[in-house]
This record gives sequence, C-alpha cells and structure tokens, in this order.
Amino acid sequence: MKQLSYILQWRQEGDSPLAHDPNEETINTMAEDNMTMELHGENLIKMFNNTAKPGEKKRVFVGVLKSHEVGNVNHVWEKASLVTERGGYDRMRCRNCEATGKRHGLSQTVIIDAKFKKIALSCPNTKGQKAVEEVEDVVDPIPKNQVELQEFTAKLWDEIFAEEKANKEKLTLYNTAALRYNKAAGKELIKVIRNFNLQKQENMATAKKAAKKAAPKKAVKKAAAKKAAPKKAAKKATGDKPLGKGAQIQALLEKGLSVNEIVEKGFHKPSVAWYASKGGFTKK
Repeated sequence: MKQLSYILQWRQEGDSPLAHDPNEETINTMAEDNMTMELHGENLIKMFNNTAKPGEKKRVFVGVLKSHEVGNVNHVWEKASLVTERGGYDRMRCRNCEATGKRHGLSQTVIIDAKFKKIALSCPNTKGQKAVEEVEDVVDPIPKNQVELQEFTAKLWDEIFAEEKANKEKLTLYNTAALRYNKAAGKELIKVIRNFNLQKQENMATAKKAAKKAAPKKAVKKAAAKKAAPKKAAKKATGDKPLGKGAQIQALLEKGLSVNEIVEKGFHKPSVAWYASKGGFTKK
C-alpha cells in the first residue's frame, strides 16, 4: 500500500472547456502499489457517474495535478463528527495541523476544505491558526467591485488579443473574471426586477385603497335608486290601461258578488270558480 496525494480535475458533462474552468478536488488516500494518480482519478469519476442520482449531471475526467515535493508530510486524519452528517459524509480533522475535510461513505479518501487548499497535499505540521493564515495570504487578482471587474476583464482581453501567442494563464484568468462579472450582472438584474415588481404591487395596493374609499358614494346612489323604484311601480299601477278578465273577476269577488252573479255578467264559470277558490271566496 502507498499514499496517493494529488488534485483531481473534472468538468460536468456538456461544459465547454473554454467557458468553464475545471473543478478541483484534493485527494489524500491509501492505494495499491501499482495504482497511479491518473487511474485512481478516472476510477473516482466512474464511481461517481455510476452512483449519480436521477437528474444529476455526470462528470468528465480532465486530469490530475501532482503533489509538490515539499517534504510530503501527509495529514493524519481523525474523525471529528460524532455521527455521520446528513449527506452521508464524516467531518475529518488532521491531528497535526488541524486542517479539516470531508470523507464520503466508506471511502478512505478525504476531500480537504477549500480554505486549506494550499496545504492539501502536504501537512505543514503546525497547529490550525498558522495553517489557515498561509491560505488567507493568497491575493485574488480579480477585483470584486462590478465596475472595476468589467474594466479588468476588458483590459485583460485586449492584452490577450494583442499577444501573438495565446497565454494559457491569462485565458484562464479571463474566463474566471468573465464568469464572475456575468454572475454579478445577473444578480443586479434580478434585484432591479424584484424592486420593479415590489413597486408595482405597492401601486396596485394604493389603487385598491382609493377605490374602496370611493365605493360608499356608489352605494348611496344605488340605495336612492331603490327608494325611487316604488314610485315608478305606483305609476304603472295607476295607469289608464283597462283591467284584464282575471283582475275584473277578483275585483267583483272582493265586492261580495257570488260566482253565479259574476257568471251572469258574462264571465266563464270555471275561471270564476278558480279565482274564487284561490282567494278563499265562497262558490255560489
């Protein structure tokens, strides 16, 4: 058995090499004597693809970066979490330098946390704080301000275009800067859209309140219209139109005339009898 320490590089399936920098994971593990870093890395990618969940993008092996010869003091990993974390991994801590990482499943491979990336392949054998400080001293050349980032990206592109031979380091730096700018611009656009929608909602709420205040006046007009309605009905009732036969029969019944007396006036007996029964009058 031997110790394998290297950086595994991979991309998601379908990602363009020009638009996306490879993802990197630091690998520290024990392996058979005949196992190479390249073969071990390829096997890890195959294992991931074979166990990928539905909808999860598969990975493509890019390559490995060899360990720097800095004495090659290996980390001594110990389990730091009492139980396995949600997601199926254990938290690990180096006994010597207190760097931290994660160990997934039953694998002996520990993926070191990003803040300890610089010392991933060689333990400095110093306690935690110094190890963290070594990583934090690295200066990011890409500005964080969006305006400065845009100027930096444009200037870098002009430099790359002006050179006769492609500079791989500058191209990688440009791709990273361009991706960061696009991400920042996207966030700014989302913020503008969100503010616009909030303002629109506020305007609609204000309009609804104004409409509610004006509503009682309409209600008063409707109530006044209802009060005026009986007058129209009265006008209709007191019009000059002649009464129908049914109304005439009812009027005669109310005067106290019997059915026979009404029939003598020329009305149909069954009709008179029906109106008499309906109104509770005696059938005579």
